[in-house]
Amino acid sequence: MVSHAGTRALVSVGTGVTAFLVVTAGLAAALTPHVAFSVLVALPAGVAVGVVVGLLSGSRLWSHASLRPLLFGAGAVGYTLVGGAAVTYTVPQTRGYLTVRQTAVAAGVVGAAVFTAARATRRVDTARRD
Repeated sequence: MVSHAGTRALVSVGTGVTAFLVVTAGLAAALTPHVAFSVLVALPAGVAVGVVVGLLSGSRLWSHASLRPLLFGAGAVGYTLVGGAAVTYTVPQTRGYLTVRQTAVAAGVVGAAVFTAARATRRVDTARRD
């Protein structure tokens, strides 16, 4: 039997990061017109949601094989967003060319591609067992 502990941990952290980024950005954007320091409210909420989603994806959701492609895709979105932010921060020449919107679009494309690949791989694995 093959152990998937490393894959499970990687996907759990990725889904947690995705949830953290989505909740933090969404809440900060929604509260900006009403609260002066909306990030101070959004960051703790994002951390809490990210931790809960990461733990749930690793403990409860991973046991449902039909949800794994979705977890892989969601995890890939978070890692792509963090990677795009890291590139923009560390390579000054990319700051004028790589925007948040472009990174978000790229993350969506990567997430969809990973979801599709994971689903196709799952179908091939299921067909081999029969």
